[in-house]
Amino acid sequence: MSIMVQARRILLTGLLGTFLGACTSLPRGSGDQPPAAAPWAARQEILGDLQRWDLSARISVVRGDEGWHGSVRWRQTPTGYSIDMVGPLGQGRIAIDGSRGRVELLTADGRQLTATDADALLAEATGLAVPISGLFYWIRGLPAPEIPGDLVGDEQGRLTRLRQGGWSIDFARYTQIQNLQLPARITAQQDDLEVRLAINSWDLAA
Repeated sequence: MSIMVQARRILLTGLLGTFLGACTSLPRGSGDQPPAAAPWAARQEILGDLQRWDLSARISVVRGDEGWHGSVRWRQTPTGYSIDMVGPLGQGRIAIDGSRGRVELLTADGRQLTATDADALLAEATGLAVPISGLFYWIRGLPAPEIPGDLVGDEQGRLTRLRQGGWSIDFARYTQIQNLQLPARITAQQDDLEVRLAINSWDLAA
C-alpha cells in the first residue's frame, strides 16, 4: 500500500469521526449506535463516487388517510437525471428531468413546469413534499451532506436509520449489487407523510 493511500485513509477516518460527532446531536434509543467507523468510511467514499445508475422500484406515498401506489424508474448520470413515476401521487404519470440548476416536470395531462428545485416543483404539481433531493443520497445509503442528522447503523458500516431534515428514514433491507451493498427497501416519514421505496433492480453501468 502506498504512502499516499495510507494517508488518504487516515484522513478519511479522522474526517469520519468529526462527521459522526456533528451528526449525532439528536436523542438515541438505548440500542442505537452509529455505523461502524472503518467500514462506514470506506462505504461513504465509494458510494459518494457513485454518480451513474438506472434503478426500478415500486413506490407508495401515504398522507393521512390517502395513499398512492405505483412504479418509479430513476436514471442518473454525472450531469443530470431522469425520473419517471407511473401511478403514484394521483397524477397518472410524472416525468422529471434535471440537470445543474434546472428541473423540468411533465404531467400526464401535458402540463410542463420548470424550476430550479425538484422538491418544490413536485410539491407544486402534486401537493406532496416528496424529497427528491434527499432521496438522491438516501437511495445509496448516504445522508445528504451539510444537513445535521442522526445516524444509526450496523457493524458492516451500513445505515439502518437516519433522521435528517425533519425526515426519519429507515433502511429495512440491503441487496448485493456487484461489489456494493445498496438499499433495497427505504421508508421516509415526515409528520403524516410517508414515502416507501422497494427497489427491484439496480444497473450501475447505465
